Amino acid sequence: GYLEQRRGSMEIADFGGVATPAPGLATAFMIALLASIGLPTLCNFIGEYLVLQGAAIVKFSWAVWAAIGVILSAAYMLWMYQRTFLGKPSERNRVFPDLAMRDWIPLVPMIVLMVWLGCYTQSFLPPVSSATAQTLARSRGAEEYRVELVRPSSHEVPEASLAR
Repeated sequence: GYLEQRRGSMEIADFGGVATPAPGLATAFMIALLASIGLPTLCNFIGEYLVLQGAAIVKFSWAVWAAIGVILSAAYMLWMYQRTFLGKPSERNRVFPDLAMRDWIPLVPMIVLMVWLGCYTQSFLPPVSSATAQTLARSRGAEEYRVELVRPSSHEVPEASLAR
């Protein structure tokens, strides 16, 4: 939204070299990009790690496919950053407005939160883990209960299975 508002376009080809006239914007965008990729010490790392670990426990091939997705998305985001912010600025981008103080006011707390969630995961993971454990216990109990309801006795055949 910010880039489109300033340039009037969302096409990557319309940008290039924006980091030269707008270094603050390029820095904030890079921090958000690295957090989105899942760089260690930033907020998405623990989420990606836990998803990959959980997928590997259930079925290793799922973790492989998930890792491929993470790698491809990281490659795309870095390519997009390079095309948008790096390189020689075009004539149109030489006077690209940088972040103003009103832009930094919400950005700084978000960046601090990205780092805090990445570095101090134990401050929020135990409550999430206990809530997840309770949900899993309830769903496992419900599955076992449903299985017991559906499972016929050893000699009976349910009438529904006889109908065609």
